[in-house]
Amino acid sequence: MTKKQYLNNFHSTELADKIKKLYSCELITHDQYMNMNPRKSLIYQYFTIDTFYYLDMIFDNEDYDYYDIGCGDNFFKKIYSDKFNVIGIDTNDDADLHCTFEEFLSKNRNKVDRAFAINSLHFVPFERIKDRIIEYISMFKKDGKGLITFNIGMMNRLNKVHQTKYVFVEAMQSLKNDLKDKVDFFFVEISDEGANGIDGTTKICFKVLEEIE
Repeated sequence: MTKKQYLNNFHSTELADKIKKLYSCELITHDQYMNMNPRKSLIYQYFTIDTFYYLDMIFDNEDYDYYDIGCGDNFFKKIYSDKFNVIGIDTNDDADLHCTFEEFLSKNRNKVDRAFAINSLHFVPFERIKDRIIEYISMFKKDGKGLITFNIGMMNRLNKVHQTKYVFVEAMQSLKNDLKDKVDFFFVEISDEGANGIDGTTKICFKVLEEIE
């Protein structure tokens, strides 16, 4: 199914009904958000649904634990609770495990089957992007699957620079070369579009073929 087909069908799913019931919000696509009248965005509560398209690539087995790295208010646990066991990791009160990513990684290297990090691990200088992704991948067991997203707009503001998507293009080319026999990056989408929006401008889905020490 293409992304466009997925997003068109999403509004009629039980997942969409649950989000609207819990949050009383309008469900829109990222493209709709980017074209939204700024005054409307101040008046209406909205939620972009594109992230679920990428999450569906790793949410494929009800027997696994799904770790949400940097879970915030544990939104995805609330949404997926009927079907999947999502475990929120963060330093705030809403998390299931109260710790930083680094603390979790130190105890769970090569132990995770499924995990996702939505715009939560990009609080690093641009020169550390590649290392950050490798650190994240090192959590996973063989055959583990993960999603990680970055928002280049937020990273530019934090680092007080102006980088373009090519910093991620170069990092991914290097990663694919270095990890070509260990990790299958089966979906990568890199864009500058919507760099100031709420969605990640870079999305990476992968499967671990050989554990990274």
